[in-house]
This record gives sequence, structure tokens and C-alpha cells, in this order.
Amino acid sequence: MKEVRPNRLILYSEAQKKRYELEYYSRKNMLRYTPGHMPLMPGVRAVSFKRVGNLVQIKMKVYGGNYSAYAFIPPAEKES
Repeated sequence: MKEVRPNRLILYSEAQKKRYELEYYSRKNMLRYTPGHMPLMPGVRAVSFKRVGNLVQIKMKVYGGNYSAYAFIPPAEKES
């Protein structure tokens, strides 16, 4: 896990040497994935990300309800 912001989760893959982001795109009311622009979920009214140890709490408000989930992000391996 690279960085957790209230509206964006930034991950980094050592294997791919790439940065990946999940973010709330308010202009289009969607959750999207980058690099590039890949809409993952339309109809999203709000998203928040919060780090809790090795977990990331994801709260999402959509047209029809509010949802919350946790995702485990393994710690980065330390170089020897």
C-alpha cells in the first residue's frame, strides 16, 4: 500500500513496477481505476478510504444504500 487518501487509494506493485489507483470521480459519480480511465462502478454518490493497520476501510454511498467493507493489504516486503 503506497498511500491512503480520503477519496483515493494508491497501491504500488513491485512485480509490475506500476502505480495503481482507485478513486472517486465526482463529475461522473463513479468509482474508477487508473492508470488510464476504467470505470468500475457507476451510480456512486460518495467513497471514502481509511487505513486501519494492514486493512483499508472502504465506505461507499450509492443510489440505494450505504456500504462498508475492509480489504487486507499485505505489508511491503523489506529489502535485505
